[in-house]
Amino acid sequence: FGYLPVVGNASTCITIDLGTTYNLDELAIWNYYSDGRTFDDAITSVSANNSTWTTVINKIEPDTNNGKRVNAYTN
Repeated sequence: FGYLPVVGNASTCITIDLGTTYNLDELAIWNYYSDGRTFDDAITSVSANNSTWTTVINKIEPDTNNGKRVNAYTN
């Protein structure tokens, strides 16, 4: 996706439109943390219509270098 600067404890929302509906097997999220930043309480949701959302990742522990992921076959 790219770089999104956030200062302090600001809440941030990113919406990525894939242009059409897809059946996804896996969704993986990685946040940059090598400089000491932490990303806690990150929620990842998906939507087919940008108005009805389903939360697929809602973990309160900080990210690691493995990121956070959800797999359609194991979650």
